[in-house]
Amino acid sequence: MEVTYSKDRLPRGYYLSVTPVTHKDNMVSMVLFTGSKKLLMQANRYSAKQFEQAVEMGKAAAPELIEFVLEQEKAA
Repeated sequence: MEVTYSKDRLPRGYYLSVTPVTHKDNMVSMVLFTGSKKLLMQANRYSAKQFEQAVEMGKAAAPELIEFVLEQEKAA
């Protein structure tokens, strides 16, 4: 789970992203272009205060997004 600021996409803002990861034999692997992303808050530019707000919003939104990604992986 990760909260990031994106200025490259429309709309600009803070996103929560979840990517499935596999841990096996002291190795970590993930498949590119899997998982899901959710816009937490639109913002014209980055600020530390808004980032902290987005992190708190991400903590609340994470369980639902994680469940969604797990269901996607089961269906694939």
